Amino acid sequence: MTDELEQRTLALCRELVRIESPSGGERGVAEAVGRAMTALGYDEVRVDELGTVLGVRHAARSGPALLVDAHMDVVAATEPAAWRFPPFA
Repeated sequence: MTDELEQRTLALCRELVRIESPSGGERGVAEAVGRAMTALGYDEVRVDELGTVLGVRHAARSGPALLVDAHMDVVAATEPAAWRFPPFA
């Protein structure tokens, strides 16, 4: 991984971790993922009726496709004051 790509990847991961996203409250994470896909040059970015972010990049050639599937919701952080580090930091 190149240094630039590594830094961009880490920055996105940090941004996503900082967004509180309990089940049913994933809108902020979905918007961040959509912005990242748009910045990466996806041809199409949309959110379906369930809140799933869908991104499509049209290949110049036919061949294998790549699907990335991940959860955007998290378990609620109980007793944040008891954490050594803030749970969304």
